[in-house]
Amino acid sequence: MKKGHFISIFLILLIGLAYFFWFDFKNNLVLFSGDHMIPLNPTANLKFLTTWIDNNNGMVILSSYHYITLFYLLLSKLSLTLTQIQFFHVYLFHVIGSLGVYYLASVLLRAHPQKKLIALLSAISYLFSPAFLNMYFAYPSIAFVPLALALFIEGIHRKNRYFFALLIGIVVGIGNLPDPHPRPFFLIMGPMVLYSITYALLSKRIKENIFYLALVVIYVILCNAWFFLGMIGNSFFNHNIIAISKEVPITFGVDHKFADEGTAVIGKMFRLFHDGIPMAGDQIKFYLTSWFMLTLHYLRPILAFSTLLFLGTIRREIVKNILFLIILALVSLFLAKSVNPPIGFLYRFMLEYIPVFRLFRTSAYFILGAAVAYSILVPFSLFEIARYVKQYWFPSRVVYGVVIVILFILSIISSYPVLFRYPAYLQPDPAKPAELGMRIPPDYYRLAGYIDSQPEDTKVFTLPLDPGYELLKEDPWYFGIPMLPYVANKPIINQRVQDFGVSYSLPLVIEKELIEGNPNSFILLNLSNIRYIVVKNNATNIDQLAVNSQISKNYRHVKTFDNAVLYENASYLPHIYVPDRIVIIDSDPNQLPNLIVDNKIQLRDSIFFSPQNTSEKLEMVLNLKTKLNKPPMVEYKKINQTKYRVIIRNASAGFPLVFSETYSEGWKLYQSNLLKSQRSPNNKYVSINNKGTTQNDNLPEGSLFETLLKKDVSINSHLIVNSFANSWIIDPMELCRKSTNCIKNSAGSYDFELVIEYSPQKISHIGYLISFLTILITLGYFVSRENYVWKSQKRRNGDSAK
Repeated sequence: MKKGHFISIFLILLIGLAYFFWFDFKNNLVLFSGDHMIPLNPTANLKFLTTWIDNNNGMVILSSYHYITLFYLLLSKLSLTLTQIQFFHVYLFHVIGSLGVYYLASVLLRAHPQKKLIALLSAISYLFSPAFLNMYFAYPSIAFVPLALALFIEGIHRKNRYFFALLIGIVVGIGNLPDPHPRPFFLIMGPMVLYSITYALLSKRIKENIFYLALVVIYVILCNAWFFLGMIGNSFFNHNIIAISKEVPITFGVDHKFADEGTAVIGKMFRLFHDGIPMAGDQIKFYLTSWFMLTLHYLRPILAFSTLLFLGTIRREIVKNILFLIILALVSLFLAKSVNPPIGFLYRFMLEYIPVFRLFRTSAYFILGAAVAYSILVPFSLFEIARYVKQYWFPSRVVYGVVIVILFILSIISSYPVLFRYPAYLQPDPAKPAELGMRIPPDYYRLAGYIDSQPEDTKVFTLPLDPGYELLKEDPWYFGIPMLPYVANKPIINQRVQDFGVSYSLPLVIEKELIEGNPNSFILLNLSNIRYIVVKNNATNIDQLAVNSQISKNYRHVKTFDNAVLYENASYLPHIYVPDRIVIIDSDPNQLPNLIVDNKIQLRDSIFFSPQNTSEKLEMVLNLKTKLNKPPMVEYKKINQTKYRVIIRNASAGFPLVFSETYSEGWKLYQSNLLKSQRSPNNKYVSINNKGTTQNDNLPEGSLFETLLKKDVSINSHLIVNSFANSWIIDPMELCRKSTNCIKNSAGSYDFELVIEYSPQKISHIGYLISFLTILITLGYFVSRENYVWKSQKRRNGDSAK
């Protein structure tokens, strides 16, 4: 590395430490923003690496921040506080983005005599871009989009393009695909596609560019097969995800139908500082009340687009790249303004006929492309102006010094109120005070510590349910992503699922029954595997005295953790069990509380609703005995959120196996015989017999690919039970007739082993293998090829010497 590059990188790393001023290390405050959450308990948050959101008293499989979770876990092992870890998180993201812009500017302006200085100033400009103020950790694309774009452009001019394609695939995986949206993928691939088109048209090397772009796309898919395969598989099995993605209901903006904010017109977008993102409410007024501030913000786009005036005086190679940056800025601004004028009808047309645009939820994310372009165009324009001025009036040092001062002012004016906690800016947005820093409620950690210390595999229900966001009125005052699921390891049922487009929401039914003090609410809790109820006394939409009074009538008060009161439902049903009575109801589950009374539903009954199941599957249920006189015994282990090992003992007749997770066709049932070939430990937790089920954590976990080539043994007998859960009708005689893995007892009954697994996770494991092999094989080929070239060159040099 040349000395100039080393100094520039050192300066970027040093200047990036300015983000230190964001954090209150003394009081251990943590920053929150938008729809994102950081790992508040990194060890517990490892659960998000397999399944991710507890929904409708079970799971909806989405994605999570894989690498961020692992990053927080690693730093937590160094005994760093959460505030210190978040500082490294924010610092790293912004510095990587800044270094990416430095690399990108160096590549685009390779032929410019002042490329090093322009690249450095571009990096600093991006580091403090107004587009990212207050975004913190919530926008990982800011770090990796410039880097990926620079690698893409560099690869066009190199022979070993496959190596750059591999690097891009890895960068996409690290920075842009731990999110269940196409948004990160689009943000990183969009500029590359745009550059490929621009370069192909200007250089007339169309075939070559198409091949290279295709190579990059292939490597992105292969290096991130773990994500793509799992996401596609999950969307295939879970139709709610597709429905929710098409129309995300929000309460603001001009285009409710498609969930697009569309709150910023083109004028606001041009200055990279607009309503919604990155600021809202009173905070943005600080920037709008001063003509000086507004002038500086509008000076940025004026300088950026003035580069068009210099195209005739610079080299052709640079002209192509400057035109690309201008096109990137204009396209980004058009997309970011959404359905607003001018020509807003084009974006509306895309929303209507290109469904992927509906998934962005807010178009403001597209501003990223303009931020990247401005960061390079503004310094370039100033240097071109300086080059012209110095020819006639001033010495070079004076002119370039003025340029640096102007760029410093443009950069720091936008960011100093945030970076240095300027008092006039620190008046918090009434809706989002946590954006300025908040201490995580200690009672949440103590509550999570208690419920996680209980080894039983059960769920926790919170009151009130969160309407998408958690709303606390005091100690602390908070509006943001619910915190408790990111603190506790136990599954937390905390969302008003119906708010996300689902027609039926069992959590809402349970919430209503608990608040009203209905004594039959315990049946609903039992059906859902809910052992604990948490009442948040500081929630904004709860009458704490009335709620605690009603719940204490039917449930045991366990402990109070400041604002969180914990109650226990001691009669909870196990996560996996066999009922002792089958009830078929020809009615809609929306009236479940009344149906429980009318049909005299008892503790261990299972309810099959006719509207939720096909007639063929209900016929299988009808063929079973309504009253199971001697249900088989169940023994199971929860391996992770997507895999369970189940032992059935003394099964003599057909029975329904109930699994209390949200129904999905992705849950599959496989027969196994691992216990025959693998010894189990005997020092882990074994529960007492709970209504015919024993939780035995000594059962073996098995391998990731244990069920890879196995067939689903109950593909035609998978039903919805208890209004939301999974049930399989198992005929032991038929199952064991086709298998040698069963053990026949002296009384004629059978023992056998089953595995319940969520198949998209299995597909995702295959994707991990594909991704690993892709990286390994490509690096192996690259090293061997470079070694061969080096030896050949050495041999030729030796022959020349002779």
